[in-house]
Amino acid sequence: MSSESNYTFEDYQNCELFDVHRWSDYPEVIAVRKQIMDELGFKGSKKELNHVMVVLLNLYHAYSFDPDRWVMYSRDRNGYNEGTRYNKLHIRYDNMIKTVDGLIALEYVEAVPGFNDRRPGGKSYAPRMKATKKLIDVIQQDNKVSYEMIGKWKDDELIVLRDTDGEDIDYVDTKAIREMRAVLKDYNKLLSETYIDLHFEIADIQDLIDNRRKKINKKTGNPKDYSLYLNLSKKIVRRIFNKSTFSKGGRFYGGWWQNIPSRLRQRIIIDRYHTIEIDYSGFHIYLLYALKGIDYSGLAKEPYIYPKDNDPDNLRSIFKTMLLAAVNSKTTEECVKAVRYEINMNKDDYPEEYPDLKELYERFKKWHPDIEDYFNSSMGLELQNIDSDIAEEVVRIMTRESIPILVVHDSFVCSKTEESFLQEVMSKVYERQAIDLGIQGDLLNQLKSAYIKMDTKDITLKLPESQREDDTLMDIISRPDSNQACQRALNFDPP
Repeated sequence: MSSESNYTFEDYQNCELFDVHRWSDYPEVIAVRKQIMDELGFKGSKKELNHVMVVLLNLYHAYSFDPDRWVMYSRDRNGYNEGTRYNKLHIRYDNMIKTVDGLIALEYVEAVPGFNDRRPGGKSYAPRMKATKKLIDVIQQDNKVSYEMIGKWKDDELIVLRDTDGEDIDYVDTKAIREMRAVLKDYNKLLSETYIDLHFEIADIQDLIDNRRKKINKKTGNPKDYSLYLNLSKKIVRRIFNKSTFSKGGRFYGGWWQNIPSRLRQRIIIDRYHTIEIDYSGFHIYLLYALKGIDYSGLAKEPYIYPKDNDPDNLRSIFKTMLLAAVNSKTTEECVKAVRYEINMNKDDYPEEYPDLKELYERFKKWHPDIEDYFNSSMGLELQNIDSDIAEEVVRIMTRESIPILVVHDSFVCSKTEESFLQEVMSKVYERQAIDLGIQGDLLNQLKSAYIKMDTKDITLKLPESQREDDTLMDIISRPDSNQACQRALNFDPP
């Protein structure tokens, strides 16, 4: 049952990835599976049992977060790594499509096909599906299944390697990989035991809401609504390497704090303490110049043309994205396309109107003539590998000290009480990495004294600390795995 014409591209962005390891041994869930198996006409083989279970739980998980939420899945035969470390239940293309299409025919699932717009700036999306009311009635009303019954058959692999097409590929464990995985396991355990939340008011995002309402939904003729989806249970962090090698990429992904408007990171609470975000300001710029034997701090110019406190058109965010895209692309066109895609996917973090991206690219290149030859050099993933190794060491040290921090690539969020210690750790780790890269002598000393700029973003609590131990807060702390506590969908509809 397809209703593609009823939805917009923004509707499809309210989605979650299909999880091949969703599972449940609750008798209520098993009863739902049996009923659906019978209606599908399946004979009950192990493969059929596994596929029906995984598909049903993915649909119900998305619905529990938001009834309008889609599950993004693949209809590409190459999209399933059957039997690898990423797919231990052997979810495979033919049985997957057979199950999904059967549920569509029974009107248990609403689905839309994928679409690939190859035009510059075009909007593409993968196939999506979501549960219909008919399926939810079977799950909730007929069999009394609840969100808490959704579990995992196996924890997801924390070290991911992808090929040149972005597909997950298998690899052989080494001592270094096992050590990376151990760091992540300890880190994720600490995060699971830590209360992490957001404390903000509508006024903090009112301009985002207002800007959204200026746009008209072409299908309804009404102002577009603004939706902010927060899944506070997403605290499992993993590292993703690229291009079939562990020397490219490797950044930390997965935490919910990475996928919110950047301004809201100023409102994060860790164990009910104020927080601060510290970043290696202009890290890649400084590093590229250092590799050329140039002390960038001595040039006395802004890395991204505009300083943070004097950026009237909010172009600095575009230039920051453009740097990584430029050094990770082979051509100017590829760079511009990557920047445009990033802006389309994260509109809240960029200006609504901006100059031609190719013009901005040329402007940025002229601003950094000494490293111009790094542009379109495809070395961006090597830079990411360097900053990810730095992040790993910072995480390892802070976790060892039982101090929770949140990684956002080359920046870190921690409680205000740990600010000085985190800064000291970041400084020492950076120095060690610079030495490993062969940066020595005067240049190393210059980097040590000038590489880091503190970007203090203290949250301001709307209530005194003593007044925040209310029933709602304590309920969240005492039930960290509950659906009500960990998942929120904040919808700001136009009047």
